[in-house]
Amino acid sequence: EGAPSVAMYALFALGCCPPNQEHSKTLPTLADQLAQMPEERIVVATDALAMQSYDLELLGHTVKTEAEEAENRRHRMPRAVEVPSALHEEDAARPPSSVPSRERLQDHTSPKSVPAAAPRDSASRSAPAPRGEENNVPLPERLGATSPSADEEIVPAQRAPQKNKGRLARLIHPYIQQVEASIQIPKWFYSRKSQIAVSSCCTVFLLLVGLLLLTSAASLREYAVDYTHEVPWRNLEIDKDITKNALVWYELPQVQVNQKRFIESKDPDMIKTVVSNVNCDDGHYPDLWRRLGTDSEDVADPTAAFMQNRSVTNTSFAPCGLVALSMFIDEFKLTRILPTPAVPVLNQSEITLKTDRDIFDEVLIDVSGSSNSSKYDFEIRPAKGDPRVSWLRKERNFVDHFKVWYRQPAAPHVRNLWAKIEDGLLGGTYNLTFPVNSPIWTDQWGIPTKRVIVGTAGTFGTYGACQFLGRLCLVAGGLQGLITALFFMS
Repeated sequence: EGAPSVAMYALFALGCCPPNQEHSKTLPTLADQLAQMPEERIVVATDALAMQSYDLELLGHTVKTEAEEAENRRHRMPRAVEVPSALHEEDAARPPSSVPSRERLQDHTSPKSVPAAAPRDSASRSAPAPRGEENNVPLPERLGATSPSADEEIVPAQRAPQKNKGRLARLIHPYIQQVEASIQIPKWFYSRKSQIAVSSCCTVFLLLVGLLLLTSAASLREYAVDYTHEVPWRNLEIDKDITKNALVWYELPQVQVNQKRFIESKDPDMIKTVVSNVNCDDGHYPDLWRRLGTDSEDVADPTAAFMQNRSVTNTSFAPCGLVALSMFIDEFKLTRILPTPAVPVLNQSEITLKTDRDIFDEVLIDVSGSSNSSKYDFEIRPAKGDPRVSWLRKERNFVDHFKVWYRQPAAPHVRNLWAKIEDGLLGGTYNLTFPVNSPIWTDQWGIPTKRVIVGTAGTFGTYGACQFLGRLCLVAGGLQGLITALFFMS
């Protein structure tokens, strides 16, 4: 009934919302609406506009006008309006009875002075309230403001320029301003009792896992034999039957093959890594002296002569690199001599991981059946570049042992799978012979001994893995229990 119009007109007059062309057309209509309003409501609205400039309490809210806000409103107004001076002149011209006062405004705005709402009917709505002649003046003229004419230019409000975000700020902003997670941990979870319960559960879990791993390790058996290049055979005693699949590993302690320079020395046509680039530094054909012992001060390794003999050209050595040059080429043979002679079958064909087989099958092509391969068995065919003749041989599963060796361990201790005995092993005395026993490891490269291990693997790994992880879980569970006890006593 005019209250929204009064609010809009007040905003226009004070300059809080600069009118545009459409608003300027509605100003006469607003003035007519004000002329039809009761005197009491116009007085309250006029006094509210006046008291907004004097920092007084209006309708229970403290409205303060600061100097910066007033200056900003003047810049946004289409024409300057001096509200306080216009109100003073109008108050001086009006009779004393019609001049609004603080007491009169408080009477209108105080909750105690508001009468109870009476039921409204059609007669009360149609009968206009009496008003004086001084209220016939439109509100814009009383405030000293006029609506802009058609010839005057209306200046729109200017916004402060916003600084554009940089590229880095735009990338970081989505992560800093993250949406609140829909799943939140309740507050009781961080209480003292809840934390003690969680810590106790972790302690029990670690202790149970540690006991489970140690129990699994106790059911496994491993039998090890050390040898050097000067030893042609060794005896191996197996006290209990191995009913599950038996595994044969070779072990090279203290080799330190986990150095970055050694691991990266691989043929780039064979394999690529995400972390670092591989290359063949110090592992080309002229560097075969490292293995063959052509220098007078080096010990010759006649077991590795095929590396040079199978290189078709005297300049190509594929696969190249220090990893390929230092491949472990020893071979083993196991024979049971007591109580009854027997020769177990050592399966060397399925000792590589499936992922490794897939990688090598893409680049290492078997050409032993072709007519042009009278001297070599494999070719390296990279995705880009010409094929290269490889020194790898096919007999006695040599290429399978190469695939296992090419995957270097993260630890300095080398332990690789050499064969599987699928039917298990009966208890007794076995004779372990070495048909190929390279002297380069122990005689020149400083390895104290080489080792052969025969045993089984459980669900959680080998005997050594279960022992290590079980002890680690027991230590972690004990520390967790100690922390829980200290937290409970504090």
